[in-house]
Order: sequence, then C-alpha cells, then structure tokens
Amino acid sequence: MIALPRGHRAATLTAALTLTAAALLAGCSTSDTGTAASSSPRLLGATPSSSPSPSASAAPAPVDLGLPESWTTLAAAQDGAGYVLELEPTGTPGVYDGRFYRRAADGAVRGQQFVTVTTTAPDSVDVRWPDGTSSPARLTLPGAGGARTELALDPGCLDFLVDGSSQLDCRLYPADEFGPTSSAEASASASPSSSAAPTPDVPAALPDEDEALGYLCSVTDPTRIDHVTGTDSDPYATAVLQQALVAVGRDPGAVDGTYSTQTRRAVREFQRSAGLAVDGLVGPRTWTGLQAAVCTLPSDPAG
Repeated sequence: MIALPRGHRAATLTAALTLTAAALLAGCSTSDTGTAASSSPRLLGATPSSSPSPSASAAPAPVDLGLPESWTTLAAAQDGAGYVLELEPTGTPGVYDGRFYRRAADGAVRGQQFVTVTTTAPDSVDVRWPDGTSSPARLTLPGAGGARTELALDPGCLDFLVDGSSQLDCRLYPADEFGPTSSAEASASASPSSSAAPTPDVPAALPDEDEALGYLCSVTDPTRIDHVTGTDSDPYATAVLQQALVAVGRDPGAVDGTYSTQTRRAVREFQRSAGLAVDGLVGPRTWTGLQAAVCTLPSDPAG
C-alpha cells in the first residue's frame, strides 16, 4: 500500500465525495425518467435506450425435459433436403450444443451456424445464436397441444436463413415423427379390416396477442413471412396477421389461423388506409406496413 501525504488524501476524499453526489443525482434523474416513461404506451419490438442491454439479463434457467434420442437430429423436410438442426447434449441437463444449416438434396451444406439450445419449459426453448443474441423458440410436444413434436425457431432464425427461405424453414421435427400421422395410426390405416376410428387432427398452437405482436415486431426481413394467402398457408403466421389487424383497429373475424373472407376484407381495409395496393394479398409491403403501424416507438417524454 502506498501512503499519500495528508493534502493528497484530503483531495482524494473530496473528489470521491463529489463523484458519489453526482452518481446519486444521476440515479434520481434516471428514476424520474423511468416514472414518466411508464405512463407512455406499451412498447413492442423495440427497447428504449435507457433500458438494460440484452446482455445484462440473466440467461434463462434450463429445464431438463428428458428429450428422447430422436432429438439428436431435427429437420424441416423428411428427405433431408432443407434446414437441419443437429443437437449434442452438454454437461448441463437441458442445454444442447447445436449445428443449424441448410442441406441440399446432394448433401451440400450451406449457411452453417453453431447455436446453443436450452429447454426452459415444456413448451419453450431459448436459442443463442452466433452473434450473441438470444431468441425464444416454441416447443410443441405430442399430447400438449400438437399432433407431433415441433420446434419452431422463428422469428430468431430468420436472420440466419439462406436467401429464398421463409419461416417454414424454421419449423423442425424429429426424423421419426415426420408425416401427418403417427406410426401407430399409419399401421391402423394400412389394415383394411381395422375398425379403429382415425385420430382427429390437433389444432396448431396459435399465438396470443402479446406473442403475435412480439413476433411481428421481431422480424427484420418481412419477405420471409409470406405463407398466409397461398396454398402453403401457415396457421401461426396467419394468426400473427389477424392479431396485428386487431391491433390496428380492423376486424379479421376469429383469430383462428385461417385466412378467411373476413380476414381478407380486413387486410384490404388496412391496405387502403396505408396507401398500399388493395389486393387482399399479404406480402412484404403489407407486413412492413403493419410493422410501421404496430411497432413504432412513442416519443420519449424525457427527450
């Protein structure tokens, strides 16, 4: 320890007290700003500059779901062409090292990304991407809202897809659960003498308002949410659209993931009010218009 002369010690103490007082004043200012901001509208899809950075938040605690060995490889297509997620257990239960990539029919690999996948609840997963960002993923297990296991990595994975891909490429399934029916149902249907009634389809899990608007405001490339009005309509994306229409004061009818006549009418009304082509087709411009209407930050009362 280095001893300082009495004069230096006094100067040092004075400087420290000055800094402490400044810090206390700054804390009060921040508190006042936070109080004022709390009365402003709810923020969607963006974070004010005064909020803690994402890196400051604690990582979600892993929950060990005892996932089966079939989870070592999940894919978006049964034939292996498409996006694939290979998982390897780490020393921590519920935490997996992953390799996410697009595999062509000839086996060529593109867009490989190394990720960390953490199961955080029976229906949710946290994914940490190579750039350090984390995003929630939706997990659907048989008997808990879905007919088969599905791991939906979107919207976080949209920024890591090869050009030409969409959110459907982020929906992954264990290799032994592909197909519209389970292996038991397939065996029953293969037997003409079987009298067993077919198992009814289980509706896809649809987002509530907060989840839908959070999804919409998290998507940075709207060209990848385009499976609403076509033959490959995606119920989840359609429900996101319906919740967004409700948020902008349009009536899409039931929020059921179906692009109904009423939903199309609401889309046309929104397109007309936003100065877009009024065609009832939901493409990148309509999605971008909804983002602008729903996800805009209010003015900063402290600014």
